Formats: sequence, C-alpha cells, structure tokens
Amino acid sequence: MKYLTILLLLWSSVCLGQQDQVVVDGGLGVFGTEGDSLPQVKFGKVGIEEDLWYNLKQRFNAGTWLDSRGNGRISSAFGGYQLGFEVTNEVLQCSIWSGPTLITSPDIALGGPLQFNETLFLGVVDKNENSIGIAYNHFSSAGIYQPNLGKDFMGLEVKFPF
Repeated sequence: MKYLTILLLLWSSVCLGQQDQVVVDGGLGVFGTEGDSLPQVKFGKVGIEEDLWYNLKQRFNAGTWLDSRGNGRISSAFGGYQLGFEVTNEVLQCSIWSGPTLITSPDIALGGPLQFNETLFLGVVDKNENSIGIAYNHFSSAGIYQPNLGKDFMGLEVKFPF
C-alpha cells in the first residue's frame, strides 16, 4: 500500500502542472436493504481530474470509508483511476466514471484488494467552471473475488479548477 500511495502522489504532481480540476467528494453510506443507519458509514475522497479528448476525462482518486457497523465490515482506504464522460451546458453538469481501484482492507462485502469504482454525478456549474452536485459511488470486484456484495455511497461532490 505504501508503493500505491507514493505512485498516486507522483502521478498527482504530474497532473498538477496542467489545467485540471480538484474533486472533493464526501458523504454517507447507502445501505437501504440492511437496516443500518446512515451515520454508521462515512465516505470521503479527493481527486484530480483532467481533460483527455472532447468530453472524455481521466481522474485519479484517493480516499477512505469509515464503517462502524461491525459484523465483518471494516473501514478501508483506497486509491484508483477512472475514465469518465462528462457533459456540461451553461448550468448543468452530468458525468459517468469507471475504473480500477485498490483497497487496503477487504471485508465481507468486498472480497479482495482489486475493486472497480463507478461514479455518477449530477450537479450545477458556474461561469468559472466550479461545480457542486450529488455523486453516487459504487465499489465492487466485478465478480473477480467472492463475496462481491459491493459498497454504495451517496455524497456531495465539489469540483473547482486550479
């Protein structure tokens, strides 16, 4: 995990030299069928997003979730890469992202360290390209590991250029 952190920091510093956006996402876990209260699971991530071609973008993320529910579920840190497609008009912004993610602590919902993180975002954007909206994040192994129950998080995402 130490090498993953170093790699993410180095890659992030390369990205800092370009016209990019910082992404900050925080929220609560969404577990509607399990009967747990939302404050038991907290989620946060930061990332650097950059344009690749037209509406295609890439994002490097690092973050954590804190899970106090017990019963085989534990907290974990993660780092990953996502490709995304983003559409923006004068007021609204919508994007979809997907990519591989490494987690530090597999548990009874996520059976191994290699996961995939999908993110859906819907928000508003201002004339300075700042945006704020709702983000849904899903983590699962796409069947590589068992169990593969996945984890879902709903949160507030803020993006701003630097």
